[in-house]
Amino acid sequence: MTVNALEAKSFDQPDEKRRPPKTQVDVVTLGDTTLGRFTFEPGWRWSETVKTVVHTDTCQVNHVGICAAGTLTVQMGRRPR
Repeated sequence: MTVNALEAKSFDQPDEKRRPPKTQVDVVTLGDTTLGRFTFEPGWRWSETVKTVVHTDTCQVNHVGICAAGTLTVQMGRRPR
């Protein structure tokens, strides 16, 4: 990978805001990379919030994440063989 330019954006002024139930997602795009800042309300569950929007039993997108505060438990699905 070669870096040809530097770019900076703030989640405080996101390119996009997504607001599923009990969730705030602020999205910024830097080149070909999309970054999201997720804020979950207490009691948040993927199956009760995001699933109602995407209509799949599990998330179908690959993620890299950091939990900056609180506790986040992740259950991974099994990959088909």
